[in-house]
Amino acid sequence: MYRPCDAEHGHAIREAVFGLQLAGVHKPAALQELLAFGQKLWKASLPAIEQFQLGAPIQAPAALARLRPGVALQVTNGVSFQSFKPDGTLAWRLLVQENLIAINCLDYNGWENVWPRAREYLSQASNILVSDKNAISGATLQYINSFNWEGALEKVDAQSIFRRDAPPVPAGFWDRRSPEWHLHQGWFEEMGKPIVGRILHREQLAGRYEQVRGQRVSVVLVDLLNRYDFKVRDSSGQVFFDQHAEPAFHHMRVLLRRALRTYLTDVMLEEIGARSLE
Repeated sequence: MYRPCDAEHGHAIREAVFGLQLAGVHKPAALQELLAFGQKLWKASLPAIEQFQLGAPIQAPAALARLRPGVALQVTNGVSFQSFKPDGTLAWRLLVQENLIAINCLDYNGWENVWPRAREYLSQASNILVSDKNAISGATLQYINSFNWEGALEKVDAQSIFRRDAPPVPAGFWDRRSPEWHLHQGWFEEMGKPIVGRILHREQLAGRYEQVRGQRVSVVLVDLLNRYDFKVRDSSGQVFFDQHAEPAFHHMRVLLRRALRTYLTDVMLEEIGARSLE
């Protein structure tokens, strides 16, 4: 049967992603300011830094020169701040690239622990990057749930994890026995509250083989994403986090949990503690 990827902690969340979309591309000067901020304030929690470079070397800002004397910086198209698990795999990442601020959490230990940390990173980054000329235009929440098959590969059975009567699954799916498959759908829904706009619901399910602890394993991914496009753009990051962040991300979480419950059996929902949030 399929088991959640993190059965030890009672959930199947391989990765959670929290994001903000901005109206325009981040300016190099703003990214350099963020880099200086991150090198100082996130040194303990996100110590590894990667820059995405475009163009020729430029003069290092004074703040960075003090932190890294003699370093000539290039025009930066993006930057990421990262931390790693004891096994060397990624645990947390704050990524800023093009018009996106994203937090990737691959060390999930509950919404009540993860969301406050992700919210703080997003808020701190938006205080630097958001302006009248580069307002917040939307938000994104994504959960990648992963389930590993335990048993002989020739006996892989998707019905051990999915509801056969799940409306989004085509009836013909159950006649195909291949452990490698892909279902993908998406649509927009107009929203009047908590923020006027629309939400893109993107639901992607896949069966594939992966190497897990040195063994070839059949894995099912349930990748659910909501992208909330706001009708009115917010030019103040502080106002967004004071007034809109909690209801927007909470509402997307409710919708993603509803979608997950549409697909998975009651037995699996009980095993991963995916109760209804409504």
